[in-house]
Amino acid sequence: MERWAVYHRLQELEIPCDRPTHRPLKVEISTPTNAMLLWSAVKHVTAPRHELVRMLENCWHEKTNIKE
Repeated sequence: MERWAVYHRLQELEIPCDRPTHRPLKVEISTPTNAMLLWSAVKHVTAPRHELVRMLENCWHEKTNIKE
C-alpha cells in the first residue's frame, strides 16, 4: 500500500519511476528538488501522524519567524 501511494504521488509530480512486481520501487532522481520531493512523498506515508504534525508546526514557526 505504501509503495503504491509513493508511486502515485511521484507520478503526479512527473518524477520518473517504475514499480516492478515484488521488487523495490525504482525512482530516477535527476535534481536536488526531485530528491526532496521523493523524501517528502516517502515521509508522508511512513511517518507517524504526530511526527508529520510536528514537522508542519516547525515549518510554520520558521516561516512566521522570517516575516517578523
